[in-house]
Amino acid sequence: MSVLSVVEILRDARGLITQVRNWNQEYYALTEEGHHVSVRDPSAYRFDAIGAVGRAIHGVASDEEVQAHKENGTSIYPADEWATHAASQYLYEVCAEIAGEDTQSKGVVAYNDSHTHQDVLEMFDFAITTATYAEGDNDDS
Repeated sequence: MSVLSVVEILRDARGLITQVRNWNQEYYALTEEGHHVSVRDPSAYRFDAIGAVGRAIHGVASDEEVQAHKENGTSIYPADEWATHAASQYLYEVCAEIAGEDTQSKGVVAYNDSHTHQDVLEMFDFAITTATYAEGDNDDS
C-alpha cells in the first residue's frame, strides 16, 4: 500500500467521525445504543480515532463473518495489519507535534479520549496534510 493509500485511509477514517454523533471516547467502536463492538461489526455507529482507521481499512464484516469469528474465537480482522500501523503512525506523529506529548506513553487513543471532537478532526487534518506532503502530492493548483 502506498502513502497515497494511507492518505485515503486517513480521509475515510476522518469521514466516519466528521459528525460528533459518530465519534466517541474510550472505545474503538460503539453501536448507536452505546454497546461496545468490533470496528468491523455492522452495527458499529460511533468510533474513536483508531477505531475509525480500523473501519476505514477493514470495512464492515458480513453477519456470517461476525458469527463465524464468534463461534471460532478468532479475530475478526484480516491478517494484514500493516496498513493500520502506517495510517496510525501519521496520527501518532501528529499527536506529538500538536500536543507535545510523548506518543509512546500517551498516543492517539489518549489524545482522542482527552480532547474535543474538533481537536480530533484537526489531528486528522494535520495527519492527512503530512501524509499528502510525504507522498509529494502537494500541488497547490
